[in-house]
Amino acid sequence: MTQPATTSAAASGGNLVAFLGGVAVSGGALYKIEVRQIGGAYEARAFSAAAGAAFTDQGVVKNGALVDVLRAAHKKFGDKLKPARPRVYTNPSPGTTSTMQTGQLGPMAGSDLPIHRLVWQVGRSLDTLPIALHSQAMIVPGAAQSAQPVAAPAPVAATPAAAAAAPTAAPAPVAASTPNPTAAPAPVAAPAAVAPVAAVPADGFPFPLMIINPNDIRSEADLRATITDNSWVWTEKKEGHRLLAGKTPDGRIVGKTKSWRSVEVPAEIAAVFAHLAPGTWLDGELLAEDDHGRAGLYAGGAAVHQRYYVFDVIATPLLPNTPTHWYDSRLNALRTIVKGLGQQDVVRIIPTAVGAAAKQRMLREVRERNGEGFVLRKNDSPYVNARPNTCLRWRDRAREADVVAMIYDPTRGAWGFTDGIGKQTGMVAAIEVGVFNERGEFCSLGELGSGWSDADRRDLQARWDAARADLAALHQAAGAACVSQSDMDAFLARHRFVVRAHCMGLSWGGKMIRASAVRGANGSPIRPANDKQPADCTFESEGLEVVEAAPMDKAA
Repeated sequence: MTQPATTSAAASGGNLVAFLGGVAVSGGALYKIEVRQIGGAYEARAFSAAAGAAFTDQGVVKNGALVDVLRAAHKKFGDKLKPARPRVYTNPSPGTTSTMQTGQLGPMAGSDLPIHRLVWQVGRSLDTLPIALHSQAMIVPGAAQSAQPVAAPAPVAATPAAAAAAPTAAPAPVAASTPNPTAAPAPVAAPAAVAPVAAVPADGFPFPLMIINPNDIRSEADLRATITDNSWVWTEKKEGHRLLAGKTPDGRIVGKTKSWRSVEVPAEIAAVFAHLAPGTWLDGELLAEDDHGRAGLYAGGAAVHQRYYVFDVIATPLLPNTPTHWYDSRLNALRTIVKGLGQQDVVRIIPTAVGAAAKQRMLREVRERNGEGFVLRKNDSPYVNARPNTCLRWRDRAREADVVAMIYDPTRGAWGFTDGIGKQTGMVAAIEVGVFNERGEFCSLGELGSGWSDADRRDLQARWDAARADLAALHQAAGAACVSQSDMDAFLARHRFVVRAHCMGLSWGGKMIRASAVRGANGSPIRPANDKQPADCTFESEGLEVVEAAPMDKAA
């Protein structure tokens, strides 16, 4: 390592000596650790941000001698990259320009952090450090900080032999599906259109970019009504990260999120995909699970098997103009494609059930191991860029809860609102929410940043502005004295409000998992003031409990 000097005479620039950071594969949240020289010592501090929001300080990871601080930062960030986590930060931070592949985070070598796409250390190329931090980076004379230190690994590509081995046979013929003459139950309202992601293809994708998303089934009764209707195909819902994976005409293996942002396909899975026919694009879920099929979120460290469960094919040479073919034909082609990948265990077809007996068996088996739920597809439905009523979702673990906007924490002097950035500038990006425990104490459940419309965010901004003006008036009236406890309690009571939220339970740390705001009958996620009182929102009343594996079970 090129050691940073402890005096300004030997080094220039800022005091940033190391950076470790990435973007979550699912949801786009950001996480980073900055290591800075503070006087004659060093400090590692963590920051996080919801997608589109500003970073919030998560506190000091460690301070002290440089090597000790770097080791603590390396361990902390390494935990954020483990596949068993519900949120994995393996995508590069915005503003970095390196072409290095991400790969696994290796061990430290003495006082050197590993060479990695998500890591920067003083003395190295600045292309792995976000441009916004370049002016804060410590520059050591004589260090080559303008060139990438090592060549990037070559992307996974198909060999001529692998390409020749790619499946080319057409799928076995299937009986033509006919629309069911009996109308199926209507678990959801009319489909909500999804705006096209892009108008032009990317990475050789042969059609306008598309992603099908399911509507939610309203009740258990509506779910069970489809058991005897053979026009509905049931598949198990897995708790992982949506991944669109394809093989380009020139043999590259590429991955995309559901917003068609590029992500890296794990090496073990990319190696299997090398046997795909060029022009094949699959839709599936990437996750880690244990020997019993439990996802990493709930199984913790026992989830040692990383797998890609594929549930649809968007493009394949086996079915020209693939999206227009009905689901039963695409599923049949999918079986042929996966079979052609050979003997392997990392790419699987999602468990599927068609007849009533098979659906009853799936319902029983998934619930016996506390699985996520089910996704239903009409067998005579095309693949469309929308939320059609031919693709439905039932989540057994999902729950809705009424939570309370924190507004302000007087013990920390911190507001419960996060400023928006980018297109959300001038609006609230997220609010901190919580419920009350049995002692009447407010307990934070984390931030609620998704599910809000722009109109909702402007409403939240107006509420924040009003609360800030009110608190400023209280401080002015109190003068040199502090605002009294009774006045602070009254202030909080005036401004707190109840929000409907959806989540998958609580993490081990007591935060909501995959939380989002949910609209009610009034058209807003915010309940009317006279509808439900904040004090009525408790862990018990909302049925909120920890479902995540304990930290000791998450050890690698």
